[in-house]
Amino acid sequence: MALPFFHQERITGRYVGCFDAAPGVACAYIDPTGYRDVEILGILYANLQATGFVTLRATGSFEGKVSASHLIVEDGGGLLGEMRIAN
Repeated sequence: MALPFFHQERITGRYVGCFDAAPGVACAYIDPTGYRDVEILGILYANLQATGFVTLRATGSFEGKVSASHLIVEDGGGLLGEMRIAN
């Protein structure tokens, strides 16, 4: 499925910080992305590698691969893909 992008940025190298998108906003990451903690409120297509928590809020939807220590999915959150959840 192709996503319409009105604004597109490419991050190369190491990204440290916070990425904030409102509920209903769709984001896609082609390359595997690594983080400590991730909170998903909008729509995210990605291959995530998190050393801490991945939290999928009720307004959120995720499709892809997740590798994390902890996974929290609120009632109403959508999740489709491969999961590897382990300490």
